[in-house]
Amino acid sequence: PDGRTLVYAGVRDGVQQLFVRTRDQMAVRPLLGTEEAMHPFFSPDGAWVGFFADDSLKKVALAGGPPQTLCPVGLRRGATWGPDDTIVFASSANPGLMQVSAAGGEPRPLTEPEEGDFHGWPAFVPGGEAVLYTIGEPGDFDAFQVAVMGLDTGDQQTLVRGTDGAVTASGHLVFAREASLWAVPFDTDRLAISGEPAPAVEGVQVNTGGWAHYALADDGTLVYLPVGFVGNVPAELVWVDRVTGEETPLAAPLRAYSQPRISPDGTRVTVDIGGLPAGGDTWVWDLTAETLTRLTLDASGNGFAQWTPDSQRVIFASLREGVPALFWRAADGTGTAEPLGERGSIRIPQAVTPDGSALVVMERITGNNFNLVTVSLSGDPVSEDLLVTDFNEGAAAVSPDGRWFAYQSDTSGQAEVYVRPFPDADSGLHPISTSGGTSPLWAPDGSALFYVNEGRLLAVPVQTDPTFSRGTATVVIEGEYMFSTVFAGAPRAYDIDPSGERFLLVKPTGAPGSDGGTLSSLTFVLNWFEELKERVPVP
Repeated sequence: PDGRTLVYAGVRDGVQQLFVRTRDQMAVRPLLGTEEAMHPFFSPDGAWVGFFADDSLKKVALAGGPPQTLCPVGLRRGATWGPDDTIVFASSANPGLMQVSAAGGEPRPLTEPEEGDFHGWPAFVPGGEAVLYTIGEPGDFDAFQVAVMGLDTGDQQTLVRGTDGAVTASGHLVFAREASLWAVPFDTDRLAISGEPAPAVEGVQVNTGGWAHYALADDGTLVYLPVGFVGNVPAELVWVDRVTGEETPLAAPLRAYSQPRISPDGTRVTVDIGGLPAGGDTWVWDLTAETLTRLTLDASGNGFAQWTPDSQRVIFASLREGVPALFWRAADGTGTAEPLGERGSIRIPQAVTPDGSALVVMERITGNNFNLVTVSLSGDPVSEDLLVTDFNEGAAAVSPDGRWFAYQSDTSGQAEVYVRPFPDADSGLHPISTSGGTSPLWAPDGSALFYVNEGRLLAVPVQTDPTFSRGTATVVIEGEYMFSTVFAGAPRAYDIDPSGERFLLVKPTGAPGSDGGTLSSLTFVLNWFEELKERVPVP
């Protein structure tokens, strides 16, 4: 709140967690115990940081120490910490706002939306006597509205079209529309706006679910994430020759592409545009007709698509039920998307076995950790454990002969690539990378295993029959490509042609990050309230 310290979620060495940086220092330190954390928020005195992780609402001291779990929640929709040590939060577990003591306990409902709506992105009004929140209907971003409720009276009223509002010490209501911040004068006594809203900052990332990536401090400091991160950066799809490194662009238009997957018959490509976790959809690029067609239509957030071996169906994760769950649909767009297996826990599709009998899935199983299960694709979609440990496993890929699977794990303290027998994972272990590795992929003929290290694509010669053995890793490709996904443990962000001769890569129009993802930078604006008062005068 004093503007001196920033806490944000980031990914380092394949692990997502919270990081701390003070404004007067360049050094950044991880906030230990916050793996998989999202949406941090401060206590009023700045001593504690609340966050969402592991389907729970948690807090941790800024100075360090073990995190404390406050209560179970669903997929995050924002939280705010009041001066009376009450936390108001929203998640997919309940359509309305909930409240819980900052010491933890049983959450209590605070608001009750109309049928079909949800309330999210709460923020206490200074003084703590009222709370702002967003009223939304899933899939209809343009209809989102910022509302306010007096906590003493329970009176609620809508204020303005937009999302993720905050009341500033300068006397403004700041909120988001599309990719920008807007402002309008706000009277904290009457809980009402005056005048007409006006744009204040352009180019701010605003997710389709209504989450605007900005924060305001009491001293007038603004920090925001510019458009161009997690599904918002324009990029092109390119072929890169495996031997020569020669690059050939596809004819597909510039879009916010990620997760390309070539169909087994080599005729089409699924690609996420926007995609999870920011919200978006899965599309299909026809390599012959050179057409781009939307496959998922509900705009709730869909992605991580995988083809079935016959190239007839596409499996994907969708937020349409609150948390990422599995669905599949005919690749030509006919019919409707059908649920695939159990729901209620985060499930990300990883790979389909070569015979099409099973899907490998990354699922949260052991508390804080993501592990691997298989889901049957013939008959009932029954789940069976594949690899369940006290660590995080993901980015799984099954070998072309169906006898092995590669994956990444943080069992050593950082993300590394390993190979185990499939499906009897406990019968052997073969380390592949030794100095960091993510996003493995098998060559179509099974003769090599590719993985990502420090923004480079490496190849390791392997033999899978009669036993597994490996050779020495060499660099295949390096450059301005998105090799890895920002979502830790999710499937790779590149693919290889069925011929094995060329890779399909996403090339951002901006600079790459050191992990092969898109470089993201936070923008600070000091003394922003002075500029805001000039743009939007307060009566």
